[in-house]
Amino acid sequence: MNLKRLRLKPQPPAYSIPRTLKAGCTFLLLCQSAWADNQATDEIYRLGEIIVTGEQPGVEAIASTYELDAKDIERKAARTFDEAIELLPGVNVRTGADGTPRIDVRGFRTRHVKLLLNGVPFNSTFDGQFDPTMIPTESIAKIKMTSGASSELYGEGAAAAVINIITKKGASGYHANAAGEVGNRGHQRTWGSASAGFDSADFMVSLSHQDRDGFPLSDDFNPTSEENGGVRNNSDRRRTNVYTNAGFRPNDDWSLGLTFNHSQGTHGVPSSVTNDSTDNFASRPRYERINDEAIYASQFTVAYDPEGPWSSKNWAYLNVTDEEANRYDDASLTSMNSNRVNGTFDLTSSTQIAGGHTQTSYDHAWGGQLTLMGDAREERWSQDGVIRDIPQTTVVGGRGRGGRSTTTTTYNLRNVDENRNLGVVSTAAELTLSPLKNLGIALGYGHHWLIRDDDSGADDSSFIAGAHYDLPTDTRLRASASRKIRIPSIRQLYETSTGDPNLKFEQSYNYEAGMTQQLPGNSEISVTGFLNDVSNYIEQDNNNRFRNFAKYEFQGVEIMGQTYAVSDLMLRTSYTFLHSRDRSDSEGRDELQYRPKHKLAFEADYQFGYGFSGYLNVMHVADEYYYSRNQPLQKGRLEEYTLLNMKLNYSLFNNKANIYVGADNILDTNYQESVALPQAGRFVYTGAKLSF
Repeated sequence: MNLKRLRLKPQPPAYSIPRTLKAGCTFLLLCQSAWADNQATDEIYRLGEIIVTGEQPGVEAIASTYELDAKDIERKAARTFDEAIELLPGVNVRTGADGTPRIDVRGFRTRHVKLLLNGVPFNSTFDGQFDPTMIPTESIAKIKMTSGASSELYGEGAAAAVINIITKKGASGYHANAAGEVGNRGHQRTWGSASAGFDSADFMVSLSHQDRDGFPLSDDFNPTSEENGGVRNNSDRRRTNVYTNAGFRPNDDWSLGLTFNHSQGTHGVPSSVTNDSTDNFASRPRYERINDEAIYASQFTVAYDPEGPWSSKNWAYLNVTDEEANRYDDASLTSMNSNRVNGTFDLTSSTQIAGGHTQTSYDHAWGGQLTLMGDAREERWSQDGVIRDIPQTTVVGGRGRGGRSTTTTTYNLRNVDENRNLGVVSTAAELTLSPLKNLGIALGYGHHWLIRDDDSGADDSSFIAGAHYDLPTDTRLRASASRKIRIPSIRQLYETSTGDPNLKFEQSYNYEAGMTQQLPGNSEISVTGFLNDVSNYIEQDNNNRFRNFAKYEFQGVEIMGQTYAVSDLMLRTSYTFLHSRDRSDSEGRDELQYRPKHKLAFEADYQFGYGFSGYLNVMHVADEYYYSRNQPLQKGRLEEYTLLNMKLNYSLFNNKANIYVGADNILDTNYQESVALPQAGRFVYTGAKLSF
């Protein structure tokens, strides 16, 4: 890690490993003997990356930019994207009632985080969120998160942060690896890759499969009528992933690239463990499963970079997500036939993002770059199936003198067949320059249009402005101000029972100032203060309709440090303080719910010698509040918790073979990230990886 940029170098349905994955893994194993003389090495697929700075520090030097590389991810045995970034400052990974980990940053929700995979947008067209468990880590070369004043070249939708995931590509020669991992409670994971690089071409293919029967609850969990402990009910998860890219360079000026990734799986949605009508905080249990989900994403890139000041990068992209979701009558997960249960459903939905991106850069004479960007995409969403939510009241009895009547409400089915689409166009210009030695300035402006079929579209603008200055004492000072917007999602605009087509864009003014200090002993520390002033924030009112009524304020401090002062030992720590405030007219709510005030993280990695190494991390979260479902509002607080994870690794044959064992939540902490939704207890695993 280089802190100059804060770089952190019913029963579950049967599910079998697809034939394509079996064949791919067999192919990888057959290649081992042929490739035994090549050390497995992967480079970064930069054709898919939105470049926001040239040779001189640019926009990323004025903002909080954190990076993780493949070594960081492997060190902590992160299996999915959310596990990889959970320790980053300002990040709060929270699993709520929908069973999907959500990534909140500096108090903002997941929909305010713009996620890009090789430049392809991954936020859902329906609700603006994303499922991080659908992005495995084995093909990731770099994760870059820019909070606050992110570049205008990313477009709209990044009020909280931009997370740019860049994958690996084939390096010179032939390479392959294969790995497997097992853990308690039926956890199995296999993955592998093959890659090659030549003078003018390269390719990489990566395959993986992950399967678990469910996650274990802590031994300290107290059983309830809905959950008896042990393996969490309906918490199974299966994932199969295929990723490939190829690059071709016909000459020194032109580069062509093609990527494709596919993820498919199924998972349960653990319900609330509380079923008490007098409890005003916990949601009632819902018995849901995602019985099939699949992502197909592709990108084709053409880059032109001749000798001289000009360069250009252009790509087209497509991202399609299909999902089959069911809500059942009860925990048996077998039926939705009872007319006394409201809200059961059998729905199939599809989302699609198709578009193109272009950016042209000019390295000017003032030590910086001028870049022009254009991005246009079409977002589509469709859904069909049935849902049981039509109330029908029946009165029984009441005839004759003194007769008493009984009112019974049942629910009938209705057919669902909906489809919506909208267009989003963004343009931006960004200038970085260095008018004085050690001084860098960044300025950017973007304009964004929402295009709808009924010609009722809207537009708004965004900007960034900031500077950094390097002192002779190995100190960098920086400050920035930005205005970010987010266009309402299809759900917020059009959903039958909750949407409002007249919603305005969400707006946020983000301010931050920070300092990075180089210290003796190959050590660094960074301190950042931030303030986000948010208006037109979209929330649901008391009638569950989306409205632009909320005004929020997020302010806080992020502190991060790292040292290599002791040979073979890496120490890294971070602390985030977040104060959230509701400045709207709602009564009884000062701090916002599920935004922890304190988060402390610590990591250590030590190379013992003779091939042995050890890694551990600790995360402590405290002062996280929640509110009652009904008025007048009541306030509760989640128990603070500490998680300790550890991994031991043994390398052989010049790091071509690795054997490891580890444990997550070693202390078996019983904790919640949302009320009445307990999270995983102790999880123990072991695995091996071979590289060729």
